[in-house]
Amino acid sequence: MTVAFDAGVVICAAVADQRGAILLDAIDASSPDVPVGIGSTLLFTEALTVADDRRDERLRMIAILGRLALLPVTQDVAVVAAALKLRHRLKTPDALHLATAITAGADQFVTINRRDFGSRITEIDIIHP
Repeated sequence: MTVAFDAGVVICAAVADQRGAILLDAIDASSPDVPVGIGSTLLFTEALTVADDRRDERLRMIAILGRLALLPVTQDVAVVAAALKLRHRLKTPDALHLATAITAGADQFVTINRRDFGSRITEIDIIHP
């Protein structure tokens, strides 16, 4: 099963918020050379800017991001993101994260964002930790 992670889950994992436990548990249960899931390269932009002034959290986020297979925003991802943005009224970053998961064939998309990723999203199984 392929699991994709949203930025909020990465941030929660880095700051020891319980909502990031699902990602930390996956990291703990796997070998260090195996990615525990996937995400968009956009995760770097979102996660690292949150911890801009907090060096320890920034280093934890970099380590966590290193355990994910980060995929580029390709033209295919951008086209799917545009359709998702229109269909579900998502913000561009949310649409890009979701489109990355869908185009990569992920089975689940893990997010703490309940407002934007509710039951109306049917293209992929949404998990709210």
